[in-house]
Amino acid sequence: MVAKTGGSFSARLVARQLVVLSMVVEKTFLMEKEILRLRHHVSVLLRWLCMSERRTVELEALMSTTEQVESLLREELTATEEEVAEEWKRAEVRKKEAEVAVKEAEVARRGVAGAEEKVASATKEKEVVMKEAEVAVKEAEVVRRCVAEAEEKVVLVMKEKEVAEREAEVAKSETRKVMGMAMEEVRRFWKARDRNEVLQEKVEELEREVERARKEFAGTKRIAEGPDDVSGVVEDWENSGAVGRVGILVKPGKVIVVEETKPKKKGKKTK
Repeated sequence: MVAKTGGSFSARLVARQLVVLSMVVEKTFLMEKEILRLRHHVSVLLRWLCMSERRTVELEALMSTTEQVESLLREELTATEEEVAEEWKRAEVRKKEAEVAVKEAEVARRGVAGAEEKVASATKEKEVVMKEAEVAVKEAEVVRRCVAEAEEKVVLVMKEKEVAEREAEVAKSETRKVMGMAMEEVRRFWKARDRNEVLQEKVEELEREVERARKEFAGTKRIAEGPDDVSGVVEDWENSGAVGRVGILVKPGKVIVVEETKPKKKGKKTK
């Protein structure tokens, strides 16, 4: 009896577990269906979001274009208003000009009447001028004669001018020659000056070398300024008479070096 009861109890447990498993499986299938449905809804919503974003971008672009169009229209309106104002100003100016033209026409009519009077006086003056012209013709003949004489004088002056030009050309050629000679002299002068500068530099270098020689030699030395400017050198040593003798001829600027001599050592006295 105990075995039967234990087997029945385990069968009940297995049945219960199977029922629970079946319920869990059904629930999982239902959950999967729900998940698939939700995924479908999410994909649809994402598509709607993409479409809405595109539409918002398009609407923003349309708004920007509408704003640009509005700004352009405003600019055109302001420009048209300015043009209309300018046209009104021009019309007013034209009206004023027309009024001025009417006044000028009246003045011109008055001027025509005065001009007719002037023409009448001018005809009278013309007659007087004609008479004066006849007198002027006679004077012109006299002037022609004077002109002929002046032309002859001009011919003479031209001949004198040609002679003067020839003399001027000769003078120019001579001046060119003189200028050439002067330039040659100037070039020679500059060459001589350059040579003098070079010689001066050489003299300065020689003087520097002389000064260096003076400083280098520690013995007694002097520069003979003239051929007779050589004096004897007196020393206290035994061989002092061998150097610095009087009567030696030396060129100006030449250096005479008198070397120092050492005294001879005296031998020791033997006892």
